[in-house]
Amino acid sequence: MKKLLYFTLAAALLFTSCQSTEQVQEASDSYQSEEETDGEIIKNQQKNTKSNKKFSLFGSEEKYLYGKKSTLFTFAVTNPLKQQDAYAVYNIKTGDTGFASNYMAAYYLFFVDEYNHQLLEKAYNNYLSDFDKKLLKRDDKKTYKAYGKIEASLNWGSLKKSTPNNSKGECYIGYAFYKGSPYFSLTLFPMFNEYSKVTDSAVRESVQLCYYFTKSQMKEILENSEKNNLLNEIGYDFEYQEESDVY
Repeated sequence: MKKLLYFTLAAALLFTSCQSTEQVQEASDSYQSEEETDGEIIKNQQKNTKSNKKFSLFGSEEKYLYGKKSTLFTFAVTNPLKQQDAYAVYNIKTGDTGFASNYMAAYYLFFVDEYNHQLLEKAYNNYLSDFDKKLLKRDDKKTYKAYGKIEASLNWGSLKKSTPNNSKGECYIGYAFYKGSPYFSLTLFPMFNEYSKVTDSAVRESVQLCYYFTKSQMKEILENSEKNNLLNEIGYDFEYQEESDVY
């Protein structure tokens, strides 16, 4: 009888422990008062150590280099507002920077060049100003493009280590309300997959992507993906082997 009692108590404790580790608390920005309350600030849980390795543009087997971890939210009609880990990422071939995260059943990498990164930062600052002045509109269906658009590129695949699919196109910058709280947003409508020209087995286009961010999340991602910050973080010693024209 005592053994049965001990077993029951142990099982109950194990069940309670599992429940507590599986709970995920969503962060949001309050829009109820005049004072800025930035919701739950999501901080990095771990920092990547610097690699201190040298990479050559044409000699390295690596396609991307990853930096600090942060978080963001992905939105889909079938799975609203899911928090994801997001890593700052550097594209060795193009020199573009951005972030990478799971999105539904795939792994997506979002890239912009330095010019479009600056445009994104400017749009974010405009959002902060509108947020503070209480100018954000709750019922406007066009707020997803309130701050214009930028040029962006995508790489994606079913696994993080295999992302052959790639597209280039427009990314709309704006915001959206979810359960009474506003989120800064990036929206990319389906874009043609260049990889489908190579193999018939590839999907023809990307899915529609809707990324949502609290103010603190977007601030962190912009800082982590700024080119100099990112290269310093990953300890990148770049040996650029420039191709020359033969005359």
